[in-house]
Amino acid sequence: MMEAFQRGTSNVGWCEFVVQPHAYAFQVGEFWNTSSSIAFYCTAGMYGLWRTFSNSYPGPYIYCNAMLVVVGLGSALFHGTQSYAGEMLDELPMSLMAFGYMLSVDEMHWLTQKPYKVLTYAAATTIVAISWTAYFWLHNFEIFQACFAFQVAMPALISLMSGPEPVFSLARWRWWLFLATIAFGKVGWDYERYLNAKGRCPTNEWDPRFWLHANWHLCSSIAHVAWMSYAGPRAVAAQKLKAY
Repeated sequence: MMEAFQRGTSNVGWCEFVVQPHAYAFQVGEFWNTSSSIAFYCTAGMYGLWRTFSNSYPGPYIYCNAMLVVVGLGSALFHGTQSYAGEMLDELPMSLMAFGYMLSVDEMHWLTQKPYKVLTYAAATTIVAISWTAYFWLHNFEIFQACFAFQVAMPALISLMSGPEPVFSLARWRWWLFLATIAFGKVGWDYERYLNAKGRCPTNEWDPRFWLHANWHLCSSIAHVAWMSYAGPRAVAAQKLKAY
């Protein structure tokens, strides 16, 4: 059991630890990735909680924003230790948070309304459960990536198709901001993985590529805030409509 907390036991590694391990503190393997996890995720989560309470968004929005703070702390532990336990304390909260995304679109679209909502949520939960079982068994990071992408994409697309406004309209600008930032961050994320695999990790902090993973933390935080801000009013409207 304690082996899971040993450095180097994670399923995946990052460029910063390859080129700059323990550069600023012996206890912290990746100083900048650790710092950016706390700075961006925890700040975005706290802001989201403030916005949620200020606008009386439903319970799942409280849950998602609180979980983003947990994700920030778990991500910091992961990047600080490069341990399997740290990785799980990052990735499992991410998946649990994404489950909250799905709950956030309840009653927003016919897929999340009776009589179809039971089938929709059951299918999504089954896919995630199978994915996590396979991930625990095979320790293949690609399985987690696919699972999390599915968990984010499904509620995002449901929310895009909800409401009477055209898909390409000013009323949906926050949704498109979500898409642009998550896509930009993911491209950088994938590029860093490519550089790592090829043994070409940037070694200089003045090289913009050095910050690709920290940029992912920033972009995914902005994407979270943008989507929560887009979907929240729609969830409130859906609840009011249901009450009538």
